Amino acid sequence: MYDISLVGFKNPSNPQPDAPVFSTTIHEGGDGSAASPSQALEGEPVTLNAGTRTGFTFSEWRVDAPESLSITYNSFTMPGGNVNVTALWKAGQYGITITQGGGTGSAVSKDLANGGDEITLTRGTYEGHGFIGWTVVSPDGLLITNGSSGDSFVMPATNVELTAVWVEGKYKVWLYECGEGSEVNPELAEANQPVTLKAGTRVGHKFTGWTVTSPEGVTVIDNSFTMPHIDVSVTATWASIPYAITVNSEQNVSSASPNPANFGQTVTLNQGTLIG
Repeated sequence: MYDISLVGFKNPSNPQPDAPVFSTTIHEGGDGSAASPSQALEGEPVTLNAGTRTGFTFSEWRVDAPESLSITYNSFTMPGGNVNVTALWKAGQYGITITQGGGTGSAVSKDLANGGDEITLTRGTYEGHGFIGWTVVSPDGLLITNGSSGDSFVMPATNVELTAVWVEGKYKVWLYECGEGSEVNPELAEANQPVTLKAGTRVGHKFTGWTVTSPEGVTVIDNSFTMPHIDVSVTATWASIPYAITVNSEQNVSSASPNPANFGQTVTLNQGTLIG
């Protein structure tokens, strides 16, 4: 009498069920996120890849199910059930580098910023030179807005590199809040050279004068001034023009409020009473 055991033998008259496989679902994953393998037997290792998201850096994994699951270095052992995890992200920070271009004092509001942050630039000085703008070394397409309170841009999801640009022997006039057809003549002038300004026109507004933002001591008289040994920033000031509203009582309108009203202001028409 012999006892024979056949390892791995399956009796076709009594089939054994296959071991169950379980799946891994990733929520909030970035481009290229994946679980490898996506389905696994209980006890098999699984590796997670969060992928990438523009403007964000992967932080960690949150286990949604089962609660007892532990993830270490983006890996875990498949439990006896399906797995649900969520990728958590934090806004990525990128660097801003300014090359002075020969001057000093050009600065940025912060050296590291998140994608989407508004960044303010401070123009420096360069003796005997006028500042004429910024050269964007990288990235392509970055737009810098010139404003009376400082130049600015919106931080992209990448590092930014800028260079201050200067011109020797001349100084620039920077105009702000001007209307259509505004001019400065000349835009670049030597020290002691006369400069003439034209504010242009703005719908619904009347030009009232010039405010010199910098430097101190420059006075604009009759739209002109003498160029100092430094760049000049000038802001046009305006006053709204009130317009009268004529009410036609025959159209069942008794009054308008406010009256007069400024350009762009909301006006309410009050209904009257028609007699007869």
